[in-house]
Amino acid sequence: MAEKDLMTHDDKDIAIFDDDLFTDEGTGLEEATADDFATPLIRILQPQNPQQMEASDKYIPGAKAGMFWNNVTGAIYSGETGLRIVPCQFEKRYIEWIPVDQGGGMVERHLDASILKQCTQGEKGDYFLPDGHEIVETGQYYALLVPEDGSEAEPAIIPFAKTNLKVSKQWNSMLRSTKIRTSQGVRLAPIYAYTYLLTTEIRQKDTYVWYNSVLNRVGPTDPDLIRVAQAFRDVVKSGEIIVRQDATETVDSDLPDAF
Repeated sequence: MAEKDLMTHDDKDIAIFDDDLFTDEGTGLEEATADDFATPLIRILQPQNPQQMEASDKYIPGAKAGMFWNNVTGAIYSGETGLRIVPCQFEKRYIEWIPVDQGGGMVERHLDASILKQCTQGEKGDYFLPDGHEIVETGQYYALLVPEDGSEAEPAIIPFAKTNLKVSKQWNSMLRSTKIRTSQGVRLAPIYAYTYLLTTEIRQKDTYVWYNSVLNRVGPTDPDLIRVAQAFRDVVKSGEIIVRQDATETVDSDLPDAF
C-alpha cells in the first residue's frame, strides 16, 4: 500500500449514477448497530513494530517507523506531513496486555486506576499483574481526521501511552486553558474549537530509540466540522462507540514509560 498523507479514498472514488436508479433512501445498513462498525485506532509505528519490518507477515509495503498506521484499514500516513485532527472527547483507560514473550495481545480495557493496586512496578516504571500481564495507562482521544482536500472527515481514536503519555498530559493542559471569544465574551473553549496538526519526531534515551507525537494548533475549526465533532462527541459519551483493538496487537513494551 502506498504512503498516503491522510485519507484512504477521495471524491475521485465516488461513482456517478442516474437519479432514477435509487428511488428510496435505504442503504442496506438500516439494521446495523455501532457494534457492526469499526472505529480505527491511529498508532505510531515504532522501530520494533512488525508492520514496518519487510520480513514480517504483517509488513505493510511502504511503512516505516515514525509513520501513522490505521489498524482497521491498514492505511499508513506520513509522520512528517502529519494528520490534521479535531479532538472531540478524551478518556483515560488502563489497558491490560499480554507480554510479547507470552504470545502478546490485548486482554481488557480497565476503566480506572484501581487495577494498579494489584500490580507491582518494574524497573522502567511499568505495572505488572501477578500473572505477568502489563497494565498500560493510556490517554485516548476520539477525534476527526480532516483531509486537506476538503473531503469528508473520518472518526478515529488516537491513543497516547508510554512516553507519549507525557505528550497527552501537556496537550490536556493546553486544551484546558484554551479560550474563545463569542458574543457573550471570552470563555473556555471546548476541545473541538481548534484543529491541530499531529506529526512525529524521533527520540532517544540511553539504548531506546522511538517516535513521539508532536502537536501544533493549526487554527479555528470550521463551523460545519464543529457540528460533526459535537455529534461524534455525543455518540462517544453515549457509550455507543466500540473500540476495535485487535487481540493480536502488542504493546510497545520495549519503550520506556513516561519520564
